[in-house]
Amino acid sequence: MKVIFLSIDGILNSENWNKKHEADIQYKMCIDENKIRLLSLLINNTKARIVLYSNWKKYFNENRYPVKKEAIYLKGYFDKYNIEISDFTEDNGNIIDEITTFVEDKKIDKWIVIDEVTIDKFSDRQIKVDSVTGLQTKDVLKAQELLA
Repeated sequence: MKVIFLSIDGILNSENWNKKHEADIQYKMCIDENKIRLLSLLINNTKARIVLYSNWKKYFNENRYPVKKEAIYLKGYFDKYNIEISDFTEDNGNIIDEITTFVEDKKIDKWIVIDEVTIDKFSDRQIKVDSVTGLQTKDVLKAQELLA
C-alpha cells in the first residue's frame, strides 16, 4: 500500500492564494481548487491513499465525516475529484511519532509526507512545499518518483 501523509495548510492553499481570497477565507472556504486537481493527479498516477496528520484531522469525526465548515468545503472538493481520506494518524501531539507509529502498525512500505514545514526525520520521504505557492507540478512529479 502506498500512503501520502498530507498536511493541508500551505499545500492545498497558499499565501498567494490567501491574499486573493480573503473574503472566501472569512467564510472558511480556504482551499484552492487548482491544488486539489494536482493532488488528484498524484493519487490517480500512484494509487496512493491519503492519511491526514495535521490539525485538519480534528475537523472530522471518527467516521471521517466533516464537522467544521473548512472540512465540509474540503470534502466537497475531494468528492468532486474522487479523493478519499483513507485514515488519520492517531493524535499524540508529535507528528514524527504519529507517522512512524502509523507506518509500523499498518506495515506501509511506500509512503511520503507532504508538508510546508521541514521534518528532518523524514527528509528522504518528504515533499516540502513552498507555502507561498502551495502544491506545484514539480512537487507532484517528485512525489510520483518517491512512490514509484
